[in-house]
Amino acid sequence: MARPKNVFSAGDDILAEKMNENFEEIWAGVNIYGESLEGSDDYAITVDGVESYSEGMVVVFKADVANTGACSFNVNELGAKAIKKYIDGSMVDLDDNDIEAGQLVYIIYDGTNFQYVNFKGKYKIVCGKDSRDISLTGNQTITHNLGRTPKKIRIKAIINTSQTWKESEGVWVNGSAVGVLRSDGGFSALDMINIGSSGNFGYAMISSFNSTTFVLSWNKMGSPTGTVNFIWEVE
Repeated sequence: MARPKNVFSAGDDILAEKMNENFEEIWAGVNIYGESLEGSDDYAITVDGVESYSEGMVVVFKADVANTGACSFNVNELGAKAIKKYIDGSMVDLDDNDIEAGQLVYIIYDGTNFQYVNFKGKYKIVCGKDSRDISLTGNQTITHNLGRTPKKIRIKAIINTSQTWKESEGVWVNGSAVGVLRSDGGFSALDMINIGSSGNFGYAMISSFNSTTFVLSWNKMGSPTGTVNFIWEVE
C-alpha cells in the first residue's frame, strides 16, 4: 500500500482533519466496489474517493456482460487499463468467458495492468467423437464448447478398412501442431490425423480454432477409401 498522505513524527500536533484524510485514503484503497454497466469488454465503474491508480489497489466489480477475449477496466474515467491474467510465467489477455455476466470480479492493479485473480481453472477438459469419409477433402468443424481458446488438442483416429496406417494420434499445443504418430511407427509433422496406406492416405490439420470450435482441414494423397472414426480432447 502507498505511504499515507500525511506522515507524523513523535511530538507532532495531529489535527483531526489530517487523520481523516489518511483514513479516507486507506479506505478508498481497500473498499473499491462498483457495477459495470458498459455492455462491452471495456468495463468501468464510478466510486467515491479514488483519484488515481496505485500499485496494489484492490477492486471488486460486478460484470454486466461476459468478456470476449481482451478487455479493460476503468475507474472514475482515470483511463482504461488492460485486465490480464498470469499464466505459465507470462501476463496474457483473458480468454472468452473468463468473466461471466453477473460475476463478481476480483482484480489488483500492478502498476501497469489489472491482474485478474479469480479466473477459471485452466485445466478444464472436454472430449467428443466424430467421423469422416477419408475420400473427402475440405473443412470439418468440430464443436467443443470449452468456453475458452484451447491450449491443447489431442485426436486419436482409426480407419475401418484394412490399411497399412490403421491408427494415428496427433497433438496440437498452443497454436502449433506437434505432429501425428501413425500405427506403422511413422511420424508426420503438422498433421493431426494421417491414416491409410502409402500412396493412398488422408490427412487433416487444424486450420482455425476459438472458444467453441476448431476446424480440421482435410486433404488426401491418391484415392483412399473408408471411414475414419476419431475421438478428440481439448484442454
